[in-house]
Order: sequence, then C-alpha cells, then structure tokens
Amino acid sequence: FDIDWQGTEQLSNYPELNLLKIFILPPSLEELEKRLISRNQDNKDAIKRRLSAYSKDVIHSKNYDHVIVNDKVENCFNEIKRIISNHQQ
Repeated sequence: FDIDWQGTEQLSNYPELNLLKIFILPPSLEELEKRLISRNQDNKDAIKRRLSAYSKDVIHSKNYDHVIVNDKVENCFNEIKRIISNHQQ
C-alpha cells in the first residue's frame, strides 16, 4: 500500500497483517517544494498545505520499520527492493 501515516497507524492495529512499514522522505523541505512545483499538479495553496504538514508528518517516521531518503529515484527503489527481499527471507 502507498498510504499516509494515519492509514499506516490504523493498519498497525492488525498484527496479523505482518506489515513492513517504509517511510520515504524527500532530502529536504526545500527539495519537496521544488518537486511539488515541478510536477505542476497542485495549486499554490495545496503546495503550501503539503509543506506545512511536512514537519508534522516526519515526526511519525519513528513508527516505521525503515526510513529512506529519496535523494535519487533509482537508489530509493533499490533500497526498497533490498528491504523487501530481506523481509521475505
């Protein structure tokens, strides 16, 4: 699943799901802003809301099994594959 921390929190109430929780972060708040603007999918107000929620969202990363900084897509993808592979063993 690709869900926010609230959804993860709800699913974590079901231990039988055996969740592997991976929190993916941008390298910085500035980079997040740059990425949101370059996607050209959200208006300025939506981007502002996302940026203001960032610091609150990051606090929840401590409740995850792994935290990955998405500095480069390929590196991030390979790290996720490695984590999943190790979890399945």
